[in-house]
Amino acid sequence: MEKYCRMFRKKEMGSVQTLVCVKQVKQEASHEWNEYMPLPGDIIKGFAMEDKDDDELFVPINARSEFSSQLGKISQQVEAIWVKIRRGDSTLKLRACVVTDKCSKLSRRFTIRAASDERHVAVLGDLTLDQCTELQEMSRRVVNMDYRVFNQKGVNYDWKMKVGTFLPLPRSTVVSSILFMPLVGENSVEATTARSMAWFSAAVSSGAPLIFVNIQTEQILTSTNSGTTLQIVQGIRLWYLPGVAEVPVELIPELGETRFGMNIKRTDEGLICVFSVTRGSAADRAGLGQLWEEANKTRSLVVIARLEGRSLLPSTVSSAGLISCCDHSEIKDTLNSMMDQMENVHLQVMAWPNQTFAQAPQATGAAKLRPPSEPKRCRFFGRRKDGHIKATSLLMVKEGLDPVTTSFQCIPIHGRSRFNWTAQRLDGQDHLCCHSGEVLCNRSPSPPSMAARTLANTHASPLASHIAQLLSTASSITSFLQTLNPQNPTPNSPTSISPLSQFAPFLNPSLVIQVIKSQKNPYHALFFFNWASNPNPNPNNYSHSHLCYVAITDLLISHGLFSTASSLLQSHHRLSDFAAAKFVKAYGDRGDIRGAIHWFHRAKKMESGRCLFSYNAILGVFVKANRIMLARAVFDQIVKEGVVKPDVSTYTTIIRGYCKMGMIENAKNVFDEMGCKPNLVTYNTMINGFCKKGLMESAMKIVDQMTETEDCMPDTVTYTTLIDGYCKRGELEEAMKYMEEMVSRNCEPNVLTYNAIIYGLCLNGNVDEAKRMMTRMRLNGLKDNVATHTSILKGLCVVGKLDDAARHLKEMVGLGMEADAKAYGVVVNEYCKIGKADDAISLLKEMKSRGINPSVSSFNAVFRILVESGKTDKAGLILRQMKQLGCTPNFLSYSTVIDGLCKAKGRMHEVEEFVDDMCRNGHHLDASMYSWLVKGYCEDGNADMAMRLFCEMLDMGYVINLESFLAFVKGLSAKEKAFEVEKFFEEMSRRCPGIDIHKYRRILDEHLCKNLGNGRREHQQSMGIQGGQLGCNGTDGRGFGG
Repeated sequence: MEKYCRMFRKKEMGSVQTLVCVKQVKQEASHEWNEYMPLPGDIIKGFAMEDKDDDELFVPINARSEFSSQLGKISQQVEAIWVKIRRGDSTLKLRACVVTDKCSKLSRRFTIRAASDERHVAVLGDLTLDQCTELQEMSRRVVNMDYRVFNQKGVNYDWKMKVGTFLPLPRSTVVSSILFMPLVGENSVEATTARSMAWFSAAVSSGAPLIFVNIQTEQILTSTNSGTTLQIVQGIRLWYLPGVAEVPVELIPELGETRFGMNIKRTDEGLICVFSVTRGSAADRAGLGQLWEEANKTRSLVVIARLEGRSLLPSTVSSAGLISCCDHSEIKDTLNSMMDQMENVHLQVMAWPNQTFAQAPQATGAAKLRPPSEPKRCRFFGRRKDGHIKATSLLMVKEGLDPVTTSFQCIPIHGRSRFNWTAQRLDGQDHLCCHSGEVLCNRSPSPPSMAARTLANTHASPLASHIAQLLSTASSITSFLQTLNPQNPTPNSPTSISPLSQFAPFLNPSLVIQVIKSQKNPYHALFFFNWASNPNPNPNNYSHSHLCYVAITDLLISHGLFSTASSLLQSHHRLSDFAAAKFVKAYGDRGDIRGAIHWFHRAKKMESGRCLFSYNAILGVFVKANRIMLARAVFDQIVKEGVVKPDVSTYTTIIRGYCKMGMIENAKNVFDEMGCKPNLVTYNTMINGFCKKGLMESAMKIVDQMTETEDCMPDTVTYTTLIDGYCKRGELEEAMKYMEEMVSRNCEPNVLTYNAIIYGLCLNGNVDEAKRMMTRMRLNGLKDNVATHTSILKGLCVVGKLDDAARHLKEMVGLGMEADAKAYGVVVNEYCKIGKADDAISLLKEMKSRGINPSVSSFNAVFRILVESGKTDKAGLILRQMKQLGCTPNFLSYSTVIDGLCKAKGRMHEVEEFVDDMCRNGHHLDASMYSWLVKGYCEDGNADMAMRLFCEMLDMGYVINLESFLAFVKGLSAKEKAFEVEKFFEEMSRRCPGIDIHKYRRILDEHLCKNLGNGRREHQQSMGIQGGQLGCNGTDGRGFGG
């Protein structure tokens, strides 16, 4: 703290006016600050003991010592006061508590803390106005609040429309930045600035097409080495443009492909680049191959700026000098996963000045192979401990059961209700709990209600009667709670509680949990829970069970009421490691990693490190966020400290994380070093990891280990994973072998199992066998889904039976199956491949009539075939109707049609219409489109428009391609503008020194030599140009040949 205070120590420079200010707060979790708390920089003007608008009641403050003394005098009288502060241009009143300043060692001082958070203690100081303003700016950035200025109002702004209209690409920020933190011991801004420029220069020198925009200082709030105090440091933020533009690229896999065909690496500066492209691959078809070849010629890098809208550019440089950037191995795994699902990949690459961009044919993706698994079915027999209740039901056990809590879906045989059940062991007893009402079968039923007696008279089972009574009572309580004010549910008079008092004799954990889970408003549930905590009367001596606290905590957390849930558990002394783990997971599910880490550290401190639930929860958060290195650090910490012993859930989570990132060797090492027995989920996780990598031999070794144990035998998930892996490798015989084996082991295949086999058969063109497998699936009581039939459609297209595929698609619709855009897209793309554009268009219109929005890739395939066949009129018509058909054109849609119209003479007026529409939709012209436009105007005889676009190209940093340059030279020469052509050439040579100028010079000289003769030589001499610079082939550099 002394270092922090030293930053704001007053200078010895005469009588400088100071103000009483909040210099620091001791709340480390700055993400929990809000504008109703004392914040660094708040100027304290006075305080009062009552909340009244009368300013005369506020005691003015002139010095910190005076304020501390006054707080000490009133500390015995009141706990909370009202403090008047000045923040920016606004004066606010805050509720605060008086506390002892523990930082004072020699004398007893007093300070204030936030009324809503006992950790938020203010450290006061006498600071100058400039120092207060600097701290207020820091607080504003941390809390991200707007100053409340007089006479300012919020106005509505159509952000969606503006972003879609004025950004060049969707989800593109136009400019990018990287923040450089000062290194340890780096005390000058100049040194940090020098490092930032060194990074930028090194990136540009390596071939990255970055363009400098701006550089600025930035104040950063960070913690000291001890982590107990906060301090402000000066960082440097470097702003730059990611190339002259971000060019969208869509990689579309074709059937049978296993890779997108590009090798990516990370440069020293943290940029993700394409280092090679396989010919004929999806990347090559998308134009990346041509870009990469051009990049090699100009010593440029093909830098990927974004993947699926997510930035891949480095964001920060830490105080340790580490560049925070994307892991190229993680990106490779993401691409592999998308290839496994046959999904299209959308990239944005940085364009450089002399770039051209080839358009690629489109292909269709495949339906997702593996939807969520279905449960298994078996008989379930339940008996109450006293022996009076015996209920038989149909149990549906979900796959991948938790090692601690096992969930079931149970259908009573004597009734039609369906409930989710949990088997748990609490207080040494087995409990069977219904999640729709948490029915605990070890409790005696309460006196039956009217609904229960009615149900009993209809020969319902005793258990069903008990459940009916429970639901009826819970419904009555809910009806009363809904009459309360959600913001202030407490009744105004004691008599209004009487409707709840009549339910006191029926209170039990099952009823309380059912009522809590039935509430849509969490405050109603909280009111009921608090009433049930101490009911009056309480004839059964009811008290909340552990599951009641779990239910109310889950409900409050699900509505984002974290502080309310925390306060409730603390007040009832129920804040344990198990409860903290729920907060960790909840924050992780919201994407708030910092909040999850805060609760994890809180659990460690609370339980002195014995917090296995929280350890497992934070591991799950890191794995879900793909932060595998942080997960590994936590795992290593568990092992090193030895306070708690990792359980099977700990090992399984870290193994799942490694498998998810494709780090299969690390996963295998953890698996081999497990300090406990693996369970079924652990084995299946390892098998899935190997199968995703295509390492079927290693997967089978894990299966062999399973069969050697008595506890974990292969189940449906195990076999389905193996079958899917073999099908993707094309080894159908092995897949079928394990299909028969799982049946022989009484392990029933599910929908995913059959879909994996059907998909593999269709990819190999064996459609008849796939259909027989679908029939077998139906005979076994499983219903085929859209994914099943999409595989059949792909198989029919693979063997060239397009008519059969179209009929099968109609049969799907006729059977009432909701065919999706992927199913239709298979047939649409196949029609386009054989040139049947009209049939493809008919399907697109049929999709819209059925409420299905076609994919943009299907439209682009139609545009491509229409343009290739010269039907530009129809292509333009479909482009105009595209939005009405439920799809928004992308850049490729516009560029395909515009390219076709530019090549058809006399159509430039339509081109102008589409270019204008494209720009309004947020797309910008690239170098290729500029070249087409210049060529089109030249061939139409509009030399003035061609010259205007050429100038615009140069201003944008684009270079015209050779074909369009030849048309430009011919077009202007025909208009007797040869000298203007030379001027454009000279300007292009000056602005774009990196291009292959000799090719352009050869075109210029060869054409002008035929038209100008000696007149050109005279013009060259008058312009002072050497003949060797612009000479034709065959000259000796002193003029034209001859």
